[in-house]
Amino acid sequence: MIVDFHAHIWGKGFIPPAFYVETARKWAEKAPDRTPEMIMPKLLEGVIDEDGKLFIENMDRAGVDVSIINMTDFGVHWCGEEPQVPLEKQIEFYGEMHRRFSDRLYFFAFFDPRRKNCTDLLERAVKDWGFIGCGELSPTGFYVSDEIAQPLFRKCCDLGIPVFVHIRAGHGTEMKGENLTVKNSAHPFHIKTLQMKYPDLVIIFGHAGYDLWWEETCRIARGYPNCYLDLSDWDLELSGPGNLIAKLGGMRDMVGADHILFGSDQTSGNRFCGEKSNLPKWVNFIKNLPKEAKKFGYYFTKEEVDLILGENAKRILRLKNKS
Repeated sequence: MIVDFHAHIWGKGFIPPAFYVETARKWAEKAPDRTPEMIMPKLLEGVIDEDGKLFIENMDRAGVDVSIINMTDFGVHWCGEEPQVPLEKQIEFYGEMHRRFSDRLYFFAFFDPRRKNCTDLLERAVKDWGFIGCGELSPTGFYVSDEIAQPLFRKCCDLGIPVFVHIRAGHGTEMKGENLTVKNSAHPFHIKTLQMKYPDLVIIFGHAGYDLWWEETCRIARGYPNCYLDLSDWDLELSGPGNLIAKLGGMRDMVGADHILFGSDQTSGNRFCGEKSNLPKWVNFIKNLPKEAKKFGYYFTKEEVDLILGENAKRILRLKNKS
C-alpha cells in the first residue's frame, strides 16, 4: 500500500485571488503583452478539481493507493482576503469527497489559529465530516509556540489527531537574511515547544525542513517517538539522485525509517496533474531505493522502503489495506 501523506485538492473559490498576486505579476513580466489581470484566471482555474476525479486518475497513474489531502487557510490572515467559498462550506466539500472516495482520499483540516472559531471548525470537521488530522498548518505571521496557537494544539490532543506542520524555508516563508534563522516562523526550532507541552501529540514535520533545514529538523525530531518527517518536495532534487540519496540516508540514520513518511505536495487541477505531475517519477524513485542507493555507496532495504511508502502512515492513521 502506497500512501501519499501530503497532497492538496481545491474547489472553485477556495483560494483568494490575493494569494496569487505576486505570482501573476512575475508571470506577466515575462512578456510585454501580458498583464497580471490576464494571468490571474489561469492561476486560479488551473488548480480546481471539483469532483476529485482528475486527482484520482493522477494517483492511479502513479500507483498511489491513498492520499492524505491537507486543507489550507489562505484567507485574511495570510493574504488579506477571504476566499469566495467560506471555510465551513469547504469542510462540507471535502467531507463529501471523502464519502465518494472513502478508501482513497482522507482529509486533514486546518484553520488559522487567529480565527476565533478555529477550534470549533476543527472539531466539526473531525466529528461531523470524518477528517482525521490537522494540517497543513502553515505558520505564516505567527509561531507555533505562540500562545494564540495553543488552543488549536490542545484541541488536536483532545480529538486524538496528528498535526501536520509546514517546515520549509522559501515556500510560504522568505529566504533572505535573518529569515533563514529561528526568526523564520516555519523554522523547526519552534516545534520544540510542542514536543515539551504535548508529548502525546503526533507531529509531522512537513517537507522535512526542505532543503536548508533538513539536518536540524532531524536533530529536533529524533528521540521523540511521535515525531515524523514528511518527504514532500524532496522530489525537486531528483536531478541529483546521489545527493538526494545521501540526504535520505542521513534522515533514515537519524530518525529511523519507521519515522519517515512518503509525501509529494501534489496539487489538484490541470496545471499539475496528468503529464505535468512528477508523482509517478517520485514514487518509482522511492520504490527503487534499494537498487539505486547501491550505485552511490548507500544501503536501503525493501522493508525500510515499505515503511516509508505506506506502513508508517497506516500505523499512525490506523488505515486499512485497500481492498
